[in-house]
Amino acid sequence: MKKYYLIILSVLILGAVIIIIVSKQDDTNLILESEPPRQTVHLTDVAIGEIANIDSLLIQVVSILHSEGTSVDIPGKGNEYIIIKVAIKNNRSYPIKYSADDFKATIDKLTINLSIVSGFNTMSSGELVPGGMIDGNLVFEVPSDTLEISLESNTSASYNDSVIFNLSKTIDPFEPLKEGALFESFNIYQLGEKVKLMDSYISVLSTDSTSLMDSKGVRSFLISATVQIENIGYSSQSYRPQFFKICNSKGQVFYPILDSSFSDHALVDGLLQTGESVTGDVIFQYPSDNDIAYLVYDGPQYMGGSYDNIAVFQINH
Repeated sequence: MKKYYLIILSVLILGAVIIIIVSKQDDTNLILESEPPRQTVHLTDVAIGEIANIDSLLIQVVSILHSEGTSVDIPGKGNEYIIIKVAIKNNRSYPIKYSADDFKATIDKLTINLSIVSGFNTMSSGELVPGGMIDGNLVFEVPSDTLEISLESNTSASYNDSVIFNLSKTIDPFEPLKEGALFESFNIYQLGEKVKLMDSYISVLSTDSTSLMDSKGVRSFLISATVQIENIGYSSQSYRPQFFKICNSKGQVFYPILDSSFSDHALVDGLLQTGESVTGDVIFQYPSDNDIAYLVYDGPQYMGGSYDNIAVFQINH
């Protein structure tokens, strides 16, 4: 019997996000900026391959596949895995959060949670800078004779946006969402370069990486970046490891691991007086299937200031 699936994909954006590229914060604390007011968006009957536009957040169901599992993960008797490839692109002017855990499948009012299955490039969670994009698979274990499935998310604090994808409809041929050009308005610095930003010098002295593998056989890198911050201003200046982030070329953001046990010289929160400097390691876990890594310093912004305090370094991993 030919199968038809109706996927309801509700795209919800957290009501408060941390602004990376144009963040505003005082000398010690981050300021959370709310999503600008707008109308709630509801889209229906969106086909596979069609791009759903929710206030410049672009969502696309790229493909639907069926699987009987892998050598490691096998569905229960009479079940199969349905693999929904989804792409998300942030065309907004501020960062957004995304998470595969926001999505749940429903069959005859019965909620089906995401299946954790190795080998299917499953989508995780994270943050996308403006222009950033992520694609990945949502995997659910369902009865093999399932005729209709809904996929929904309702974690937004501010809006109840929804997109209904009709998976019996396909735009053919269609163009998958593509990555945008990131950091094109920034100078890209190399290891060892000293960058002057407002009242400080910032440099990335060296990087080191160690290959890791989890119990599912998923490989990643533990990246250690040795950074130096020098206060050349007229007043004290705070520093934090959270001022550093790693981005890949797609615009996905990876935050530092705040655990000093990974390095004897881990950078921790502190205060620099005029003329003082500090050197320390900032640690990240970075997926092995990611390409070029950029270390972004997004330092303290002064209240009422209209200027940024950002430097982008290309690093090896």
